[in-house]
Amino acid sequence: MTNVHWLALFVLGALFGSSFVFAEILLESINVYTIVFLRITFAGLISLAVLVVYYRGRIIRDGMLFGVCMRQWRDLAIMAVFASIGPFVFVVYGQQFVTGGLASIINATAAFQGMILASLFFVDERLRFHRVVGVILGILGVVLAIGLQEIINFGAEALGGFFVLIAAFSIAVSSIWAKKRLQNVPIMVSVMAVNLLGALEMLPFVVTLHADQFALVTPKVLTTLILYALIASVCAFPLSFYLIKHAGSGIMPLNTIIVVPSAIVLEYIFLGVPLVINQLYGFIVIAVGLLLLDGRLLGMRLK
Repeated sequence: MTNVHWLALFVLGALFGSSFVFAEILLESINVYTIVFLRITFAGLISLAVLVVYYRGRIIRDGMLFGVCMRQWRDLAIMAVFASIGPFVFVVYGQQFVTGGLASIINATAAFQGMILASLFFVDERLRFHRVVGVILGILGVVLAIGLQEIINFGAEALGGFFVLIAAFSIAVSSIWAKKRLQNVPIMVSVMAVNLLGALEMLPFVVTLHADQFALVTPKVLTTLILYALIASVCAFPLSFYLIKHAGSGIMPLNTIIVVPSAIVLEYIFLGVPLVINQLYGFIVIAVGLLLLDGRLLGMRLK
């Protein structure tokens, strides 16, 4: 990795880390589904505007919309469920019970879950010994971060952690789907599609069951939502795709490590929420597991 890649990685960690803080702030005003719906709507519309300018208005060429054929649009619609609706709904829902710092720690397990799923679908993604050890450490880290007694009693933090784990699984599934079906789709088109198509898929549900929430969207909430969409989606996702393309898929375990302290520091600065000791221990164990997963601790190269 070059210095540029490392800089991009730390910037990406800060961008993704901010999403946990934005979610906590917005939960004070509107409910989970409205937050997610408006976030992906704004992210999709901003990305669409960028693409229209880039294509100079000629968005349909050779029978393809933004250079994407109909089959790929179908695949993008499926991707929207796993890459935007699923993870965002479950993470924000989980944050009703846990802090953004703890949510970011548990969310880091997406790398472990993605590695397990990849070993089932791709012959070149075998679960080598160091990866198995990394996955085991990841599970142990989550137990430490939440607390064994909390898990046994299935208290509020365990419930919130469970929802964040589902979100991480959804992210892992989306990475497999993208690798199998969306390799040739331009980055910004993917960002626009998974957000805007996700918003269209959520629209009937939100309008039917949560229309009253729109009256609670004050100018302050609206500004926060737009910043949320711009920073955590429109800016973060293209940078994420850039790093995967130029630094390799092995960059993502490192990214999930950097997101955690970013979320914790931002949450402390803006919300005054400290990190408790068991969460720190859990993060350390997960970070070691992620580094083992990546192979860097053993001088290996992730394939």
